Amino acid sequence: MKTSLLLFGFVFLLQGSAGAADDHRSPKSTEADESSPFLRKEEANAFLGKRREKRSLFGSLIALFAALSSTGNTVAGTVLSRKEQSREESRDEWQPSRYRREVSHRRCSDTCWGPWSDWSSCNVQCGSSGFQSSQRKVQIPTQCSDWALSNECSGNATRVQPCGRSCFNGGTLQERRCACPPRYTGVCCQTLTKCTFPDPIFNGHVQPLASTYNIGERVHFSCKPGFGLKGRRSKTCQSNGEWDSANPTCKRLSLIPERG
Repeated sequence: MKTSLLLFGFVFLLQGSAGAADDHRSPKSTEADESSPFLRKEEANAFLGKRREKRSLFGSLIALFAALSSTGNTVAGTVLSRKEQSREESRDEWQPSRYRREVSHRRCSDTCWGPWSDWSSCNVQCGSSGFQSSQRKVQIPTQCSDWALSNECSGNATRVQPCGRSCFNGGTLQERRCACPPRYTGVCCQTLTKCTFPDPIFNGHVQPLASTYNIGERVHFSCKPGFGLKGRRSKTCQSNGEWDSANPTCKRLSLIPERG
């Protein structure tokens, strides 16, 4: 419609301009001599009146053209504004596809993990400075397989918590270490205190033979023929895992009697 109005005004303007060009010619006088360079008063007034009418018409066409341009811009702005408003309203409307995606995200993220495993054993034998862990695996339901291709399960696959163990055999925890009672040793007082095999003696024997000896157990020493024992014939294993005395020695006996 805007284009039609502009074309009509433009054609009308061309016709008016052509008429104005014809009017610019000097009008002929019916009564005066054609060779006279002057117009009569009546003819001059008529000629000037026509020129004023053409100028007024030309000004009206310019005003009409400006009005049509302004109206066209206003209409175009109104159409664009309505399109933007319609677009904003469509965004606010309930969209089933977006709703399904949001629901799927919530459902699949909640069921993304399988159950937690049992807690592992504490990683320390005793004391309070240990920890234990539990794991879980990704277990995505079939209906969430497509969702899993572009998303990750939220949370961790492992959880950890502190743990501790008490000391064994009556030991007490002191500054994260076990204080063991008599007869027990080890980090957690788990080992019964024993004495190791005593050092062997040259030219002699140790009875009974064993790799370790319990607390309170005794060993006996003897010498080979021709040798005499110098020192104690036995010793006892103590509660600290040490023997109560040193090993005796075997000395060769002299065949020559000593002078009195």
